[in-house]
Amino acid sequence: MGAVKVFNSFSKNFGFQFMGNFLYEAPVTGARNDNHPVMCHVQAIGAWAGSTFSIVPTDGAKAENLLESRFKKAPYILASEVGKGRVVAIGDSSPFDDGVGSGAKKMLHDSYDSFLFSHPQFAFNTLKWITKQPTGKVIPSRQVPLAKDAKIDEKSVNLLIDASHGNAASDKMETFERHMVKVGVKVFYNVNIINQEMLKKFKVLILPDPSLPLLDAEK
Repeated sequence: MGAVKVFNSFSKNFGFQFMGNFLYEAPVTGARNDNHPVMCHVQAIGAWAGSTFSIVPTDGAKAENLLESRFKKAPYILASEVGKGRVVAIGDSSPFDDGVGSGAKKMLHDSYDSFLFSHPQFAFNTLKWITKQPTGKVIPSRQVPLAKDAKIDEKSVNLLIDASHGNAASDKMETFERHMVKVGVKVFYNVNIINQEMLKKFKVLILPDPSLPLLDAEK
């Protein structure tokens, strides 16, 4: 992640610099500033190969932390105002990546349309704030059928993908989902604790990352 330090040649003018460390935290759940317009209606933001920032006192620049990493104890998202200009900085490109840039090797984590995060909302707010427009509009993330929507009398065709016990791609199973729907399977997602009552509705349960430990309440 040291490569991002090249931006420090000018980012200090806005009152911050890249630390060049490695951050994998999804969602990022450290201290946050919900009073800032950029964070309006933002529920969750992820980081998969990111960097945090340090705020550098700079004459004429007002930089403030919007979302901090709970692991690094440093800003992952910040906003700055310099003169009449505004800047929003985020330590990872993944929240804005829709998969177009991944290519055949699929080297990027395209999470813009993940239903687990508020990346479309964050992108909207960022563009509105830096252009000095209001940010109150709600921009929904991708909508998916959740476990609670399944019907027990359709158990024979119900499949549950447990995104709460998943890896970085457990919310990106749209291709698999489309194939299942074509053969008559109804696909649902879970983002909460698994319980026996929930499982009564499903014929198949998929744990994208079986190595993750179950909570006592799920055993």
